[in-house]
Amino acid sequence: MPVIGRYELYQATHGKELGLRDFFKDNKNQYSEVGMIRLSNVVFGENKETGCFFYEIIDPGGHGHPSKIIFVEKTFNKWTIAREDYF
Repeated sequence: MPVIGRYELYQATHGKELGLRDFFKDNKNQYSEVGMIRLSNVVFGENKETGCFFYEIIDPGGHGHPSKIIFVEKTFNKWTIAREDYF
């Protein structure tokens, strides 16, 4: 996922938390939290032309939003979203 504009992306790996809430609290004059996105691994179909993954958005107030499952398909060598459903 690219970093665009004045935003920085932080990635938690192997289930470890980054302590971002404390980081933003300690550096409130420099940074602000826009929100967090939690993504699952992508699961591909047998033909490797379709796939799906889950995502969840958590806003700065800690409010979660319904999780979604995203179905993607490869068309003309480009991945596109075929369908989105709430989970």
